[in-house]
Amino acid sequence: MIKCPKCNHTLVATTMVCQFCGTDVSQVPRPVEQKVDKNAYKMLSKSTLRGFYFVCGIQVALGIFEFLLGMGMFGSPGEMMKTVYEVYGLILALVGTLLMFRIAAIYQVSSAFCAVEVVLGVVFIISAPLTIEIPGLKWGIIVMGAIQMISAGFLFYFAEETAVGSMSA
Repeated sequence: MIKCPKCNHTLVATTMVCQFCGTDVSQVPRPVEQKVDKNAYKMLSKSTLRGFYFVCGIQVALGIFEFLLGMGMFGSPGEMMKTVYEVYGLILALVGTLLMFRIAAIYQVSSAFCAVEVVLGVVFIISAPLTIEIPGLKWGIIVMGAIQMISAGFLFYFAEETAVGSMSA
């Protein structure tokens, strides 16, 4: 925005003639446009980054645990659930790893991924007592579901805080 030197009205910076008094404003100095680097990182505190990396590490560990669960390392999950655990475990570990390395494209899907994580955590907590007969494994799945829900909430928060392309004020 610029001001007309004659009538003092505020004008758009691209204006060449004042629409109020007709004065030529082409020589009026224009404000310098500040360019924002869309790929710049926010200035983050060390504790925010530590929390972010910790939660990403939990996601990777949960992914590896679910993959191993699907592979039958902790007992047979059943044929139907075997593939689900294996595929979802790999996806979970991959997303956690990509977020850890702050790959920009993964931030666009992280909130939807966190919502899926919360839903799956609830499903694990509800279904484990009904479907798993091995007591230790049953409680392991319940605890894993709770950790999954909690870490998904923190991951949602930290992904928003550390998002690539956002600038601090």
